[in-house]
Amino acid sequence: ALKSVNLTDLSNTIGDRNTASGVVALYSNTTGSENIAIGYLAGENNSTGNNNIHIGHSGFNESNTIRIGGASHDNAFIAGVQLVPVSSRQFKQDI
Repeated sequence: ALKSVNLTDLSNTIGDRNTASGVVALYSNTTGSENIAIGYLAGENNSTGNNNIHIGHSGFNESNTIRIGGASHDNAFIAGVQLVPVSSRQFKQDI
């Protein structure tokens, strides 16, 4: 059976308006506010960042960031968004 556990209250001190669903989601959050974490270990590395969305990603101490998926994910498909190849002088591809 699937089970969702919210353990955020174990570390949270003054952070507020956070939403977590998943085992150890936002577990290390202490002062971060307005974060959303969905999935196993989602946002677990975020302790002070604010206004983040972590879906299936452990996150970092940062703010105003959306992270979806972990290192094992190779493709992303979002309805209404067409696949655009990476084009960057930094990577010297498709320039």
